[in-house]
Amino acid sequence: MDLRRLRHGEWIAGVSGVALLVALFLDWYSSEGGASANGWESFTVTDVLLALAALFGIALALGAATQRSPAVPQTVGQLAVPVAFVAAVAVVIQALSLPVGADSREIGVWLGILAALGVLVGAWRSIGDQSFPKGASPRVEVTPLPAPK
Repeated sequence: MDLRRLRHGEWIAGVSGVALLVALFLDWYSSEGGASANGWESFTVTDVLLALAALFGIALALGAATQRSPAVPQTVGQLAVPVAFVAAVAVVIQALSLPVGADSREIGVWLGILAALGVLVGAWRSIGDQSFPKGASPRVEVTPLPAPK
């Protein structure tokens, strides 16, 4: 694993993926009675979609850090963009409407929005960046041959 291989997009997607997973365990909504619900308890399908987007963001960063070829992060990035887009739209829609019984939004909603958008932006930047980091360039040892006789 070589972290020098990570480009800006992979860093953004990886960190945002971890933040999105953490956000799912934080409180998203609370009521005046003191009851609160985290991301897993608040949603039926959106939580799975958010977890999938987070895993794609983490996989993008891990794929870029462990593979010598840029083909793996490019492929994972192309798969991550539509999933992250749908997850970002879903979390914004969920943030605009309060669920029944909830009175206020908590920190998990805002972190979830930022992290979902971060995975989307990071994956988008990753597939748009065609540079090949120096840390990932293969080292070829050249042994000089003796001069012909």
